[in-house]
Amino acid sequence: MPDNPTKSQKENDESNFHLDIDAQVVRQLGTELITDAEQALLELVKNSYDADAPWCNVLIESDTNHEVLVPGKKDKVSLKGRISVEGAGTGMDRKALQGGWLTISLSTKRQMKASGLITAKFNRTPLGDKGLGRLGTMKLGDYLRITTHHDTGKNGYEISFLWSECRSGLPLTKVPLSITEVPKSGKVGTTIEIMGLTDPDYWSGEDRATHLTFRLSTLISPFKSFSNFTVGLTFNGKPVDLINFPDKVLNTATTHFESTWDNSTFEMAGQVKLGLFKGNKQEDFERYVLSDQGRTLFEYLTAQTFASRISLKKARSAAWFLEFAESKAWADIPVIGKDRLPIAKPGDFIGELYAFNLNFSRSELENIFNDLGDFSEKLKELSRVYIFRDNFRVRASEDWLRLGEEWTSGGSYYGLRPKNTLGYFAITAQGNPRLLEKSDREGFIENAEWRGFFTLATEFKSFSNNALEELRRGYLDFIRISKEKDSGFPEGTSAEDQASHLGKLAKAAKEIASSLTVSAKDRSKVLSDARVQVNTILKKQKPGSSTSRTVANALAAIDSIAARFDAEYSQVQDIVRQVAEKEKLAEVITARFEQLNSQITETYETVGVGLAAQGVVHELHPLLDEIATRSRKIKGALGRQNTRDASLLGDLDTIRNIVHLIGRKMSFLDPMLRTFRETREDIDFEHFIRDFFELRKDRLDSLGIKVFIVAPERASMSLTINRGRLTQVLDNLTRNSEYWLKDYGLKNPRSKLEIHVSFDNHQLTFSDTGPGVRPPLERVLFDMFVTDKPKGQGHGLGLFIVTQILKAEGCTISLGTKRNEHDRRFEFIVDFSGAIK
Repeated sequence: MPDNPTKSQKENDESNFHLDIDAQVVRQLGTELITDAEQALLELVKNSYDADAPWCNVLIESDTNHEVLVPGKKDKVSLKGRISVEGAGTGMDRKALQGGWLTISLSTKRQMKASGLITAKFNRTPLGDKGLGRLGTMKLGDYLRITTHHDTGKNGYEISFLWSECRSGLPLTKVPLSITEVPKSGKVGTTIEIMGLTDPDYWSGEDRATHLTFRLSTLISPFKSFSNFTVGLTFNGKPVDLINFPDKVLNTATTHFESTWDNSTFEMAGQVKLGLFKGNKQEDFERYVLSDQGRTLFEYLTAQTFASRISLKKARSAAWFLEFAESKAWADIPVIGKDRLPIAKPGDFIGELYAFNLNFSRSELENIFNDLGDFSEKLKELSRVYIFRDNFRVRASEDWLRLGEEWTSGGSYYGLRPKNTLGYFAITAQGNPRLLEKSDREGFIENAEWRGFFTLATEFKSFSNNALEELRRGYLDFIRISKEKDSGFPEGTSAEDQASHLGKLAKAAKEIASSLTVSAKDRSKVLSDARVQVNTILKKQKPGSSTSRTVANALAAIDSIAARFDAEYSQVQDIVRQVAEKEKLAEVITARFEQLNSQITETYETVGVGLAAQGVVHELHPLLDEIATRSRKIKGALGRQNTRDASLLGDLDTIRNIVHLIGRKMSFLDPMLRTFRETREDIDFEHFIRDFFELRKDRLDSLGIKVFIVAPERASMSLTINRGRLTQVLDNLTRNSEYWLKDYGLKNPRSKLEIHVSFDNHQLTFSDTGPGVRPPLERVLFDMFVTDKPKGQGHGLGLFIVTQILKAEGCTISLGTKRNEHDRRFEFIVDFSGAIK
């Protein structure tokens, strides 16, 4: 070889350099990408669906032995077990085999989905797009054989290889592979066979068959059937019917919820049966509810405040007792999570949730799952909320909707629980293309669309649980009121009044007992005197005369009646005496009530302290923010003046540190200890409001929120009011607007985020460009604990506190009547008449 190689020789040498991959990497990918054998099997069934097949048959044999020729060798080996997935799809030609099955991660489906293409026969959007599902077959077994026919009039192909040949040190292109032509069959389709099962025992035995029936049944939706795709399963020679949930099963639920998202409005509805209220107190349920088939209960519940918010009414179907519904626009659904990352609309989907009573009687279970054994066990095994894409399950954590989180944190008796709830959300490849599954098929990639979907799903869960909680409280109040009516006391009679009435009855019984004793003595004397007189008369009569006999018989009858009366009279005396003795008990009960009232008063005071503490914490934040902001402002001004007084700058830093420390420690403050009265001062409102927003400009600018202030042309409004309280009112309104504007901006990135403030004479109008107030909240907006914010992000105290603060100053706040572009009321009107200078 010459010392100086020619140009062509250099190019030839360079052409030998290329990227390659070690065959062992493929086995690592197959092990890590697919979680378990069931998921690997599902990927093969989905391949048949994507290939436009009208049906797919799955055959599992755990104990059979198969002789196969090892590719690249002349030897045959015996392999135990076989799994076959046969689909009547389009099949593959030679090019499709090479570019599809034999080229890892190359997928023609990806291009189809990107271009919006669908299959020719059944108009399906392909489910797969990663080209990695085929690697899952190594979870099932070692030997893979693919037989496919693409044209009814042409020969097909058969390819086979061993995954175990993908070993370290061997390039993937060198793995032995066998490909042969097979005679035409007159039909098209593909059969995938896996032999030499990785774990034959996993697929063996009756118990295992039952367990796998459950597992495999949830891989394909048991709620909704395919319109043009059927799946058959044969397990060790026995046909297996996958579990489905027909109406007769789902109708045994005590509650049912459904939701529909059309990418703009979220419609949520629910139904409950009368049996929901049965609970553990069967006697109360039968006496006050079943006695009139729930008519009185219905009248009571529909008269409650919450009923109008959820449109509570009598169910249209005789199978249900009540139905209710709520509709929310995209802007009304708050973003969840502390990080509040941007969310996006996920595309159309539907969802259903069923909650079951697992304490059915055996008669109620008759004909339900009679071919599968005990219903409650099946439900416990299958219960959870599934996600299906085009009827194929998307793997997610068992409680991805966090039902258990709410139940264990003090949820209601009726609330949705992990082990009594069965439900699903149905998405599609075409309608939800941005809900992207992870490569390992275990859940979804965390993107804006997934966060949007999870936010909506969580809203549906909250709607369901809140409705059940309201119904529970309403039912318990109904039972309490019904019992009070039965007791004979007018509605609203206090327990103390009832104890007092019991005492009066006991006292009256005591007096009656005393009079009965006197009357008993009188009766005894009268009877004794009567006997003496009768005996005197008898002595004067002739013995044996008819008169003598009549008188003697009458005397015997009187004695008999007197004896009977004495016995019964003794019982009456005992009862009256017992009632009379309850006078002391009534006194004890009354004393106990007095003690309880004292304790309740202390409890109310303690609760008041807690609420006040929350209010103080809520109120102190803006004051501390203002101190910190003014400190930064002063330090900035000193910096511009080139002030180098280290002591002064150090003092400012100390102030900021103290403010931070107070913010952390203020939860320990006792809000009830007030050592001085709050002072009022004269305030020029225009100057105050401009200074207020100037101090918050940096924070509002960082959120992209602009503030517009419209002051009166004539003299500005002047108030005599406590400055701290006025600051708290404005800060509550501002922070409320901040929350909903930020939430609105996350879902509508191009929207204008603005706060508008105008004032004149004695009135302030405060509004923003957010979605406005939802109509169901208009009447209760200023009540305690009313909020549309998700749990953990709002307590519903802000506007209630504003109302109380203004009330203390002789002022009021109300919701304006004007409506915004969303047809929502959106203005807060503060009337400062009581504080005008």
